[in-house]
Amino acid sequence: MVFPNFSANLLVNAEELGWKITQVFDGPAAVYAAERIATTGGGADVDGYTHNQAAASTVWNITHNLNRDAVAVSIEDATGQDAEGEVNRVSANALSITFLVAMAGTAYVT
Repeated sequence: MVFPNFSANLLVNAEELGWKITQVFDGPAAVYAAERIATTGGGADVDGYTHNQAAASTVWNITHNLNRDAVAVSIEDATGQDAEGEVNRVSANALSITFLVAMAGTAYVT
């Protein structure tokens, strides 16, 4: 996944949440790439939640119950392609994702 203008505040907890964030372009509009960190035997498993949105919608309301102030979200459309949406924290256990057009797909929350 690639995130233009990714908030530096979110980088602090990314690895703790199971993501590796790498800056791939520097300049006035910095771009960051995110990849999920695989856990191996002996390491702590990363708790996460998978949200399947079967009905196309411009807003996905997700209750993940991870009880975290910061989470990482990866979004795929119904065909499995990476998708972008505006993620808004609702609480330590919930978030919403807003899209420009209605879509179905999957959100992975860690």
